[in-house]
Amino acid sequence: MEEIKRGFTGIWIPREVWFNTSLNALDRLVFGGINVLADDGKCFASDEQIANFCRCSKNKVAISILNLEKNACLHVSFIDKQRILSILL
Repeated sequence: MEEIKRGFTGIWIPREVWFNTSLNALDRLVFGGINVLADDGKCFASDEQIANFCRCSKNKVAISILNLEKNACLHVSFIDKQRILSILL
């Protein structure tokens, strides 16, 4: 696994994500992983990087990102071909 460059002390999951009954446990973990990998609320990590961090498959990450976007936890946008995951909470 690629090491996190800054000091990693854990992940933080906001209460709006934790108590959202439309999200499953993996969705919550993926949100926390994106939060760790983000800089100023924006994450440029690929599904593969997020999957490595969360110890799951790229397909599961892709599904979780869709669920998080559908539940207004993330906004997905693109600049050229670079995906940007913006944390909304």
